[in-house]
Amino acid sequence: MKPSDVGPVAPTSPNRKCRHDERAKPTPQSSTDYDIPWRSYTDEERLHILTVLRRDVQLRHIELERIR
Repeated sequence: MKPSDVGPVAPTSPNRKCRHDERAKPTPQSSTDYDIPWRSYTDEERLHILTVLRRDVQLRHIELERIR
């Protein structure tokens, strides 16, 4: 397929934001899903992060108790 087969295409500027960036990010379900700097989150997201971290710690503690 050649570019001419597609038809007219609107030019895009180099600073045009990719639509992928505009999508809502999925809510992480594990503490390992977080790799973005803390300050980029809203207060609500930070609270969710802390809740997920707390749950992960509790689950690890339960797992360690079961192993003993």
